Amino acid sequence: MNTNVFRKIWVSLLGCVSLVGEIGLLANTGEMTVDLVTDIQYKDFVLDEDQKTDVKFCQGNYTFRVLPDEQSVEIVGFLNSASEEEIIIPATVTHEGVDYSVVALADKSFSNCNDLKKIQVPSSVYSFGEWCFSGCTNLENIQMPTSMKTIGRSCFWYCTNLKSIQIGEGVEILPDRCFGYCSNLAAIEIPATVTTFEDYCFSSCSSLEQIDIPYSVTFIGYHCFNYVFRSVEQPKTIRNIQT
Repeated sequence: MNTNVFRKIWVSLLGCVSLVGEIGLLANTGEMTVDLVTDIQYKDFVLDEDQKTDVKFCQGNYTFRVLPDEQSVEIVGFLNSASEEEIIIPATVTHEGVDYSVVALADKSFSNCNDLKKIQVPSSVYSFGEWCFSGCTNLENIQMPTSMKTIGRSCFWYCTNLKSIQIGEGVEILPDRCFGYCSNLAAIEIPATVTTFEDYCFSSCSSLEQIDIPYSVTFIGYHCFNYVFRSVEQPKTIRNIQT
């Protein structure tokens, strides 16, 4: 099936609403490309080939997937049907009499939710997936919990209204294009646990006035600060700076 340009494609199955298809954000245009999934299973529904499971369920606007430990879940989809500007992600959720901890936001789970301005993340969450908030063009503020350990690549790509962010204290790597094209990002707090800035991490963050790199950082990737014209304080501990 040919790839066509859409805003969003939603499929309703068994009373649950979830985004179906592989989504990518075109950096220069902000448009969406969607490759439709052709192997929809009516017992369940498919988000990505590597996320096939018999244990997904919906509550409110969230779609959850039960993780292998059978005690925790990740959010794999969100439908901003009420045009909510602020959401509070639950720390726990109950399904069929079982209580689960919400520990992760999966790849693309909030991608292109353009109405969202503020998100509160509970301390139970330790991971943001790839492209998790990409294209959330009105997102202004998100505070990572201290429990945060991993951030996926392009997590905040093209969040053009994001103004400030505090990185969780357990994060060690800021991955490829993590904050690329966050053109209004003016302040960021980086904890001493971070050791690596990967390629294009802050590319085109044209409003970034100052970034203090902690002494823990030893690697800065290619074009990490491409089109950033402000002050960057680089500690002497950095041993490898790509160009």
